[in-house]
Amino acid sequence: MPIRKTPERWQKTTLERHAYFYPRVDHASGTPVPGHARAAEKGIPCLFRRVFHDPDGYQSNGEFDFVTYFECDDESLPVFDQVLMSRRDLQQNPEWPYVEEGPMWRGRRVLRW
Repeated sequence: MPIRKTPERWQKTTLERHAYFYPRVDHASGTPVPGHARAAEKGIPCLFRRVFHDPDGYQSNGEFDFVTYFECDDESLPVFDQVLMSRRDLQQNPEWPYVEEGPMWRGRRVLRW
């Protein structure tokens, strides 16, 4: 899944950007926000994830900042879909407006050609 962060996100301080990853209380509403890490927590036991960063760095014009690769068994596909929905849910992951997603490819691993 190719991902690019928006210029608005990169204008935030490092601390502001990292705050999206962790649970916290939203200052405006006073409600708890799970954050990026908790939104993906259900996938930890069954999803394999690998992140490939753009070798030219972030914010390269017309390029994605990184590609995230996920792998799981067929029985865990509903968990994968739930994690994706949680990460896109602004109540759980307020960073999402600063994310631009590229096309998602789904495939199946086979033992041989």
